[in-house]
Amino acid sequence: LVVLVHGLNGDPTDLAFIQRALQNDWPVHVWNSQANRHTTQCGVDVAGCLLAEEIRDLLHTTPHIRRLSFIGHSLGGLLIRYAVSLLYEWMRHGTMVSCTFEIFATFATPHIGARRSRNR
Repeated sequence: LVVLVHGLNGDPTDLAFIQRALQNDWPVHVWNSQANRHTTQCGVDVAGCLLAEEIRDLLHTTPHIRRLSFIGHSLGGLLIRYAVSLLYEWMRHGTMVSCTFEIFATFATPHIGARRSRNR
């Protein structure tokens, strides 16, 4: 399963072109996350938890999927990082089915933060 996560103030259609390209060229199941559709300003912790819950529920309903990869745009990359830490903990404590994390790819994600505006 490849999970796509959009950026700040985005929605799943932002990554629809990546979803189509992956599905056309590779034998892979792609999930374009709906968890934070237009609700990305609630904080990385809240939005990341919503993403983790969405993935946990998806894995619960699709028992044949046990390998996870992620592609995130901008803030979506930070949400993935937070969600993966929760998923790992849930697996470790036995509250979620076990799976393997494979690929983590982001683009335009501020992994080391962003500069503060000089106008502030």
